[in-house]
Amino acid sequence: VERELLKYVSGYRLPTEIEWEYAAKGGSLSQNYQYIGGNKVEDVAWFKDNTPFTTKPVGKKLPNELGLYDMAGNVYEYCSDGNGQFRILRGGGWSSQRDSMRPSYKNGCRYDEAHSYIGFRLARSVDVKKTGR
Repeated sequence: VERELLKYVSGYRLPTEIEWEYAAKGGSLSQNYQYIGGNKVEDVAWFKDNTPFTTKPVGKKLPNELGLYDMAGNVYEYCSDGNGQFRILRGGGWSSQRDSMRPSYKNGCRYDEAHSYIGFRLARSVDVKKTGR
């Protein structure tokens, strides 16, 4: 985010599924990796094959092209999208298979569900009208 735009942001929210996937793929800096942040999943994600069923501290694996850590693995992340009964989950968690670390993979859960392998990432909106752009 350009520093000058920070004065035009307000509040916090869950990202939409489209926003989440764009960020996971590296945005305009995307290298089209097989997994989120790289082609070697062990370098970018905590998942079923490399963690003993527990959440790890953020930032211990490599970031993606935008410098975002843990977009793959560790915990699934809620998106604001859903169908009234289920909420979209993205990114895979520590109990997930390696294929769940791909940027296009998605899962879901009921709105009232909570698990140790589900978390969230916050997004902010820029008021474009105020930027003069």
